[in-house]
Amino acid sequence: MLSRDAVVGNADDITLGQFSHTGAVALGGSYTVAKTVTLPTSFFGDGYLFVVADSSASVYEYTFEGNNASAARPLTVLAPDLTVTDVHPNAANATFGEPVSLDFTVANSGTGPTTAAVSDRVWLSLDRNLGGDTLLATLAAWRCRWPPAGNTSG
Repeated sequence: MLSRDAVVGNADDITLGQFSHTGAVALGGSYTVAKTVTLPTSFFGDGYLFVVADSSASVYEYTFEGNNASAARPLTVLAPDLTVTDVHPNAANATFGEPVSLDFTVANSGTGPTTAAVSDRVWLSLDRNLGGDTLLATLAAWRCRWPPAGNTSG
């Protein structure tokens, strides 16, 4: 489980995975599990990770159910924050139907790298506001891992 606070079982918990253990656990015994879970893309910043044993309450434990959750383990989830920091058309005027050359810079000012392909779009606007405008181009997606505070020029 992933949580915003150090309390397991309240409304902000997110289940990251559920795994079954096959076979009995002997008195005094234990088992070790190695699994991979995927963090949700909507969660970034500080959080806490928990593991809850017998999360479906399949094993009757009499009065001992209260200790099935691990202690809260702090986890900081890093995330990119891409922003266009500079745009320069290479001409003051353009002709309808003709190509327009431009340079632009995209920076990652977040806390973590990008982990997926990046697609950039160029829009033509009649005013300084984006909305209801004409799409001029979608640049082909390219895969890169920009570190935090990194940038690239298009």
